[in-house]
Order: sequence, then C-alpha cells, then structure tokens
Amino acid sequence: MTCCPHCGKQIAADRGGGGLTRPQAEALGFIRSFISERSYSPSYREIGDHLGLVSVSGVSRIVGELEDRGRIRRMSGRARAIEIVGQGA
Repeated sequence: MTCCPHCGKQIAADRGGGGLTRPQAEALGFIRSFISERSYSPSYREIGDHLGLVSVSGVSRIVGELEDRGRIRRMSGRARAIEIVGQGA
C-alpha cells in the first residue's frame, strides 16, 4: 500500500507500473482500492475528486487510456461499470 499524494489515504500501488503515467497509476490504484472497499466502482466525479481534477473530461481521458492499455474494462451505457482486468485485478 502507498499513500495518495492528493489525500494521504492509503491506496493499492500499481504493481510494476507497466509504463503508466503518474495520473494513470494513481487513478488505477484509487479504482482498485475503491472497488476493494465498496464492491462497486467509483464514479468519474469521485475519481476526479481524488486526483484533484475539476473536469470530468480529464477523468474520461485517463480512464480511456487505462482501458486502451488493457488495465480496466468499461461497460458501455452503465454507471459505475469499471472493472480491473488482467494482472491489475
């Protein structure tokens, strides 16, 4: 576990990095911890609040990049529908 630089809360570290940018790694760690604690995924607004982003479009970009890298899967048309895939689970 590592501490988030934005809120100080302990989050699961991204094992191995896998070439992720810092915002991507922080978002992935937050998503992983959130799902682990609550058994459902965070909203884009919650991810943005954690990362200190005001714009949901910025979160959408980061989440899209994580999906492109095969770290998460989003289910189209569903709220709170992010799941960790592969070794990131």
